[in-house]
This record gives sequence, C-alpha cells and structure tokens, in this order.
Amino acid sequence: GQETEISRVRESKGFVSYLSGIWVAGRATFLPDGYPNSVSDDYMAFQFWDTAQGMCSYVRGSLTTRALLEVGTCAALDRY
Repeated sequence: GQETEISRVRESKGFVSYLSGIWVAGRATFLPDGYPNSVSDDYMAFQFWDTAQGMCSYVRGSLTTRALLEVGTCAALDRY
C-alpha cells in the first residue's frame, strides 16, 4: 500500500528520492485511497474550487480581524 511506498522512498537517498517522498506523502495525505479510480471525473475541479473557497474565507477572516483591531486601537487613541 501507500505506507510501504512511503517507507521505500524514505530509505533511498538523493534529492530526487526526497522529492518523490514528498509527492508520495502528499498523495497519501490529500488524495483519497485508490485515486484516480475511486473518484468521479469532476473531483479535481471540485477540490480546486473548495480549496479556493477555503483560502478566501481565511483571507476574509484575517482582514476582518485586522480592521476590527484597527478600529478598536484608533478609538482607544481618540483618533477614530
């Protein structure tokens, strides 16, 4: 399985092997077992947009927090 492949790559040496290990670990972490045969044809498109939506939510939350802290700081300094 995937764990055997990860172990094999970890034991080998060299930069290419290192990159291969990262690729195998990434696949094991982020892709479902049996990919690509275990998912529908639109899985990658769905995953792309799901990831984009998650990143946008993170940025929106960060910007909102910054704006709220800025308003609070300015009010405390009588610059509001």
